[in-house]
Amino acid sequence: MHKTMQFIHQGMIKKGTIPDINGVTSYFKQDIEASGLSELEVSKQSNRGIRALEQLYSHSSDMFRKTGQLSELDLSAESIFIGEARVIGKIDVVDTEKGVIIDYKTGKPAKAWPKPTVATYEALKLHKYRQQLLFISLY
Repeated sequence: MHKTMQFIHQGMIKKGTIPDINGVTSYFKQDIEASGLSELEVSKQSNRGIRALEQLYSHSSDMFRKTGQLSELDLSAESIFIGEARVIGKIDVVDTEKGVIIDYKTGKPAKAWPKPTVATYEALKLHKYRQQLLFISLY
């Protein structure tokens, strides 16, 4: 999904308009098919992703702009350090006009934040999300 979102941003930057939904869903399907997932998982993820893209286009397509947004900003090229630790990774979108960082989350939303003592995949995922949010607030 991240590659597809970048595809939409790049289309907006190059042409001044977002690519049509058919081109976007085709790009997304090709990316999923090349992922190495099983046929069943490709079908499942493809359907889920296309529904999400269609919703995005019907409700939030105005979030893409020709100027003032940097897509997939690579922090490893920025030489950012906190103490001796080098900061690496990518930020999905930086809106330089509004001063906003957009971080796409493509999984299922969490129903609640688990207690820190619970060691599950969901707890670990949410802990990492929290770390991202804390870092972004510093950035």
